[in-house]
Amino acid sequence: GGTAFYEAMDFVMKDVLRGLQGERNAIVVMTDGVDNALSLAYPAPSRISFKQMLDKILEFGTLVYPVYLDTESENYAQQWGESAE
Repeated sequence: GGTAFYEAMDFVMKDVLRGLQGERNAIVVMTDGVDNALSLAYPAPSRISFKQMLDKILEFGTLVYPVYLDTESENYAQQWGESAE
């Protein structure tokens, strides 16, 4: 029930792309764009802010290609028991 999107991006920068800083690299991320930090509904909010994530992306010179996944209707149905339509 939630996505630590900012923390996941931080992990990719620090652990997956370690040693590649300054080289050409890119991240393709599939996301609805919502992070735990954006809602009080999640018991464990992100420890990474959007600014910290963005600063790290800029520091590494990484291209980020987001693929947007629309989860709004699914989340609505789970919460309200009916279609968003």
